[in-house]
Amino acid sequence: MQCECSPYPRGTTAYQNMADYLNAGGRMFGSHYHINWFSDVTAAADLKSAATWTPWESCGTAPYLIDQSFPKGKAMADWMKNVFPNSLPAKNGQLNVTSGCIVQDISATKPGVSQRWVYQQASPSQPAYISINTPTTAQPDKRCGRAVLSDLHVGTGGTQLAEQEAALEFMFFDLAACVIDDGKVPVPPPPN
Repeated sequence: MQCECSPYPRGTTAYQNMADYLNAGGRMFGSHYHINWFSDVTAAADLKSAATWTPWESCGTAPYLIDQSFPKGKAMADWMKNVFPNSLPAKNGQLNVTSGCIVQDISATKPGVSQRWVYQQASPSQPAYISINTPTTAQPDKRCGRAVLSDLHVGTGGTQLAEQEAALEFMFFDLAACVIDDGKVPVPPPPN
């Protein structure tokens, strides 16, 4: 879902339907104003408690860092280095934001429930991209759904792939993959 430029209310039924969809193995990619699926007063309790939400805050400040403290975050940083071999930010595990801003709607992730992927280096260090495996109340190996939230407005208007667009591309690939505990190294499938 792309940003709708306003926090449209969804209604109690829609919030629970989204939670049920995710808990049954569904996938959701939301950007910016889709934070209301998680932070609205009527949002499903398990999604609402997946992070500390600070909706409708102002833009954060660069630089933004890729969290390399977990295997998939390290893979994202390595991938960015390969896609942008001449970019000093990518070589240093940073994400170069050239258009738009990362809005500070998330102040903290919840260990074991949500995972920070990209964050603002400045203090306070706030997450900018997060993922949540669902159902959040299940053991990590029993979670089958996945939600990703990006606080970044992506459109650069350019003809070349920008770093901020590549980061979203990586998140799309990860969203489509099998859900595993983010703390574990992904194992490639065996050859046919």
